[in-house]
Amino acid sequence: MRKTMTLAALVLLFAAPAVAQQAKMTTAEKAQIKADVTAAVETYTRLLHQGDPKAVIDNVFAQPSFGIGANGVAANDPARQIAGFGAVMKRRAEEGWVKSTFKPIPVCILTRNSALSGGNLYRAKAGAADELVGSETILFGRTPAGWKIVSVFVHEEENQTVKCPD
Repeated sequence: MRKTMTLAALVLLFAAPAVAQQAKMTTAEKAQIKADVTAAVETYTRLLHQGDPKAVIDNVFAQPSFGIGANGVAANDPARQIAGFGAVMKRRAEEGWVKSTFKPIPVCILTRNSALSGGNLYRAKAGAADELVGSETILFGRTPAGWKIVSVFVHEEENQTVKCPD
């Protein structure tokens, strides 16, 4: 429940000011946002397996980005994120994982400047079929440099994915 409330607070932080000021989005605008956010998710998963944690943080995360842990919401420290992603990348490589993908990649547009995405997370070892390992929900914000991750929520269960009415 606390994570749900914290997610709602983060979404409102990004969405509320914009909602009051926007005209209704066109179909073309929605399609472009969905394409751009999908591309950002694909970049995130591709960079995760290139072995350069700094590239992940520099290219796909907003600064600041936020984490939710036992003590609530906190701004992520980019240096700690790089170290954390580096440790995960090293462990994945040692275990033989060569790629991660999300299937499907739903995109829920909140406003012109915020969206949720994620999906079921699959990993694969060289020459092996994809294995379902859980799911993630990702909060994206539009920045001058494009769509960036504001926060990632990892779920142990499959199919705890974003479902959109459209």
